[in-house]
Amino acid sequence: MSLQDAVNEIMKSGWNAKTDSANDGFDNLKPGTYEVMLDKVNHAAFPSGYECINFSFQVIAGADAGRKEFVHVNLADKKKDGSPMPDFVVSKNIKLLFKIAALSELQLTPDDLAGDETGIYERVVAKFNAGHEGQVMQMKITESPNKKDPSSPYRNYDFAESDIKVEQAEAPQDPFANAADNIDDSDLPF
Repeated sequence: MSLQDAVNEIMKSGWNAKTDSANDGFDNLKPGTYEVMLDKVNHAAFPSGYECINFSFQVIAGADAGRKEFVHVNLADKKKDGSPMPDFVVSKNIKLLFKIAALSELQLTPDDLAGDETGIYERVVAKFNAGHEGQVMQMKITESPNKKDPSSPYRNYDFAESDIKVEQAEAPQDPFANAADNIDDSDLPF
């Protein structure tokens, strides 16, 4: 869909820029199992003080191909108020991180999770960004009730090996990469 097609579709729908939400029409992936590719990994730090490793996964097969799911892995051992994070939350997040790493052909060690929280995020993200993006895996999404906000259930993730194999193609050669090396003053118009 072109940009103009998208604008026309929005205008025909009756959406009101002053009163309607800009997020209308965006739905999370429904609970289920998806074939995904690890698209991007970064360290996210928010003004609230919340930090995490943000994994972006792109669905590569089925009706939802092209859609993305963002998975946040927080490795804090204390809550915002300074009280201890529940052990099951810390363990679950460590297991999730190690699972994604293993399926991305990245070997994490306990030493990678030593030190201050920000340093851990930076170190782990750097390891993922050293050639481990683009890995294909299966992502299973389930939801569980949120007692504080029943309209926003918790999203739970698990990952497994995929039967789909994507060949890593070499980046296309840039035909203009060395063009500047062959230019001298006589080629310039001024």
